[in-house]
Amino acid sequence: MSGVAALMLGVNPGLSARDVKYILATTARQVDPQQPRATYQGSVIDPGCITNAAGHRFSNWYGFGLVDGAEAVYKAGYFTPLPPVRDSRWIASTAAPSQIGGPARPAKQRIRITQEIKVEGVQPSLATSHRNPTDLRVVLESPSGTRSYVLTPFSALDASAYAKTGFYIDLTSSNAFLDEKAQGVWTLEVTDMTEPAITAALQDFKLRILGH
Repeated sequence: MSGVAALMLGVNPGLSARDVKYILATTARQVDPQQPRATYQGSVIDPGCITNAAGHRFSNWYGFGLVDGAEAVYKAGYFTPLPPVRDSRWIASTAAPSQIGGPARPAKQRIRITQEIKVEGVQPSLATSHRNPTDLRVVLESPSGTRSYVLTPFSALDASAYAKTGFYIDLTSSNAFLDEKAQGVWTLEVTDMTEPAITAALQDFKLRILGH
C-alpha cells in the first residue's frame, strides 16, 4: 500500500493524507462479494459485506477491499482535493443508563448531530457496567440506517481487564459510513448475546464525526 501511495503522490504531489486514504477506499476492488453474514441463534453478529447509504461496500474483514494500484494512481492524477476537514468534536448522549439485555431488548442511546458533514470517519466511545465483553455485540447505526458492527461477540477480549471498571471503549473508529450525511440521529446499540441474568447497563455514549 505504501508503494501505491508513493506512486499516487508522484503523479499528484498536492494530495493530502486524507486525499490518499479517500482515493484508496473509493477505488478498492471488492474481496469475497459473497461473504456471508455470521449469525448466532438467529441474530446477526457480523453482517458480512454491506453497502452503505452512499453506495460504498464495506466489510469488517476486508475493509473497502483490495487496493487497486492502477485505478488509484489514475484517479490521483485528476483528483480534486477534499475540502478542509470538519470536526463535530465529541458530543455526549444525555440519556439515562440503559439496561443491556439480549437481542430482543438491547441497551440503546442516541445522539443527534446537527452539523452538515459528509462523513470520512466516525469515532464512538462508550462505557458500561458489564464485566464480560466477550458476550457483547456493539452496533452503531447512522441516520441513513447503515449499521456498523463496532464489536462482535465471542472475541478474545480479556474479561479480567474490565473486572473493576466494566467494559468500555475509550476510542475506536468506524469507516463503514464513508460519504454518508452525518446530520440526524445516531444510535448505539449494546446487546448481551447470552440473554443475561445479571443486570448491566450502557452508562455513557459519546460520538465524534470527522469529514468535510
